[in-house]
Amino acid sequence: MLLPSSFKKPMAILMVLLLGVAGCSNVRESSIYEAKDVNHVQVKAYNDFALHLADKLLKESSGENLFISPLSITFALSLVLNGAEGGTRAELQQALGVEGMTLEALNKGNEVLTDLLTYEDTEVELKIANGLWARKETPLLDSYTDTLKKSYKVKVKTLDFEDEGSAKTINNWVKKNTDGRIEEIVEPSLLKSNVLLLANAIYFNGTWSKPFEESFTRKVPFYLADGTEETVQMMMQTTVLSYKETESFKAVRLPYGSGVWDMVVVLPNEGQTLTEMAPQLLSQSDEWREGFVEGKAIVELPRFQLKYNNSLKDTLQLLGVKSAFDSAAADFSAMTGKTSGLFITDVLHKSFIEVNEHGTEAAAVTSVMMAGSAPAPDKPFQINVNRPFFFAIEDHTTGSIVFMGTVFNPE
Repeated sequence: MLLPSSFKKPMAILMVLLLGVAGCSNVRESSIYEAKDVNHVQVKAYNDFALHLADKLLKESSGENLFISPLSITFALSLVLNGAEGGTRAELQQALGVEGMTLEALNKGNEVLTDLLTYEDTEVELKIANGLWARKETPLLDSYTDTLKKSYKVKVKTLDFEDEGSAKTINNWVKKNTDGRIEEIVEPSLLKSNVLLLANAIYFNGTWSKPFEESFTRKVPFYLADGTEETVQMMMQTTVLSYKETESFKAVRLPYGSGVWDMVVVLPNEGQTLTEMAPQLLSQSDEWREGFVEGKAIVELPRFQLKYNNSLKDTLQLLGVKSAFDSAAADFSAMTGKTSGLFITDVLHKSFIEVNEHGTEAAAVTSVMMAGSAPAPDKPFQINVNRPFFFAIEDHTTGSIVFMGTVFNPE
């Protein structure tokens, strides 16, 4: 449906991407796709985007904890990308690293990723949901909404954005799809100044394949970057794990469920700080993703809980997404049929993660507003994570980095 000729004022559009990690139930019990169906070029592009984004966010954060879901962000931007044309589409494609892909291939790749991530491990619960809410007088092209319904299972709803109950409707969807870890993403006043909101939610619950014994957890000091100490609850276990040790860092993989998912924990060696090492880790990810050996390992890891809330607008602009934020230059005509009107006003990311003896629970929200290997030594590998560290949660079937973060202070 085309916009009526009377609808000529520039519009702001609010798009929200949601990520949650917690338990869920699935209607199907198995995936309809196989590992061979994964577009690995697309996954590599997404991972590179994640690393570039994290690098810039870390430079802005000045030693503060960081936790994001890069895959959730790429899914949200994919919803936007489907409505973009011309230079706006080109900028989004370049930022995501998918310049050579057609929209059809991109959408199919995301469909495969969604399916495999959701159903590949029956011992890890994960749900991905997408939603679109439009101001009632903002008609969208059927071709756009049909694509989102088909490829992303988007639930398209029309609301009265002037009614405060509309924000409650959206926030209830957020709360439901993040197991209550994210209770709201939009306030009534924000809806009133925008015309469209899109959302992606990823909800995951992973229990360790080899849980930590609670009786081994004890209070110990965690040494902060500024030289001070914080008392933390340090978990400990001795088991067989995959690990890696270099001149710069120690790393260990902590598997979830049947082992398809794991958390990689990277600890800089004594004398090297996380702030100094982060650029290297993010520019040379193969160093901490490959070359692991398996053997007996003693792991000490603090319980930690992080919350993150930040605008990604400036960071995305640094990555080349510029016209999409310009009311005069943005081209989202594939959404509306008009070359002018919609533009992004802001992109927000809100997240939560908790790691304990049993596993990992997390939630995050991003809102876009448009107004080899070597023989294992005899001596056990030992890693005592008692100072700032980097971590990532990966899926082995697809190769996707689904979450990543830095912990400067577990408390």
